[in-house]
Amino acid sequence: FVRRCAERGVHFIEKNGRKLGMQRHINQHFDALKAYAAKVNPALRDFQLIHGKLTLKDVGNLDETGLDLCAGSCGKFVQLERFGNQVLVPFEQSPHWTLVVGFVGPVRMKMLAIMKGVEGHTPSPYHAQLLDVNSDVFLGQSVNGWITNPLKEAFFKMQIDAGTIGKRPLVINVDGHDSNLNNDVLHALAAKHNVLLLVPPSHTSADINGMGTQQCDRPRCHGGPIACFKSAFRELFCKQFFSSVRKKVNKVSVAEIVKLIEMAWSTSFKPELIEKLNRDVGYYNDDEGFLQWDLTRLL
Repeated sequence: FVRRCAERGVHFIEKNGRKLGMQRHINQHFDALKAYAAKVNPALRDFQLIHGKLTLKDVGNLDETGLDLCAGSCGKFVQLERFGNQVLVPFEQSPHWTLVVGFVGPVRMKMLAIMKGVEGHTPSPYHAQLLDVNSDVFLGQSVNGWITNPLKEAFFKMQIDAGTIGKRPLVINVDGHDSNLNNDVLHALAAKHNVLLLVPPSHTSADINGMGTQQCDRPRCHGGPIACFKSAFRELFCKQFFSSVRKKVNKVSVAEIVKLIEMAWSTSFKPELIEKLNRDVGYYNDDEGFLQWDLTRLL
């Protein structure tokens, strides 16, 4: 992490000489963002000369987040049935889930929920689709519960099958995770379906005026999809958790959690805010109508 930051011109602030260090920090952020804009905007323009001019409705984002299986204000956590009979366990022992979320314009993507298990084998007979054919949530497994290259490829294919990707040229923001950068299959899928994947500089803007380069990571007050989803999920999960305790069932099943995820994702997504989110991370249309990116315009 430290090496990657240094490579991108972002250095940590030392306690001594803090004011000077902070100014250097801000300048390095600004310079890194300017350098990226100088590289990416010609590519954006060339992409549009081939496929036609794009708008803010043609911009999307996909990202990963951890699922917090917390019982809310009581500060206790849930242990899934297949991990044992306990319901309340310390946070460190709580099973880890990863959620892959995203959107394209005002359309939310199908979500992939990843839990610990044997990679390549779904815990459901429905080939990773747990609930029904219209479900917005698919269930996958990896050894440690984290995203892997094959799962990222599966997530992208899910969006193609759903028609979210592939019907028109798109620009999609992704972060610098290895499953995005070092994934030849993903890159080939994107190229085949006329998707330009962009990776804005990481750790370069979050502390400047509260801005960031990933739409899904924006705060709830700005309509960030992940923050809005987690707020909705916590409310639903608390109700389910305490209902289970009152009924002395003492278990919250995987199916119940996935159903709550699906409900929270469908009710919390705010399509009317997507164009604003895309502007907030630096996208805009120039005087000629070409989609361009420059976050420094907002700083």
